[in-house]
Amino acid sequence: MGFNQCILPSIIIMEAEIKSVGLETFVKRMQRYECITGESDRMQFLESKVKEYYEQNETTTRADSE
Repeated sequence: MGFNQCILPSIIIMEAEIKSVGLETFVKRMQRYECITGESDRMQFLESKVKEYYEQNETTTRADSE
């Protein structure tokens, strides 16, 4: 049994991946890791994208229930 870890690539690469697969797929892919490491600017970028994803979903959920 392995340990799923990820070393974050550069922000440019992560931005390209988001454009390629979409924010939802990107965030869900990152959630599968048990450990994520990387430089602080990359971690902050990832945190901002995860927050953006959940804020979008929260807004969509609210709009659907109204």
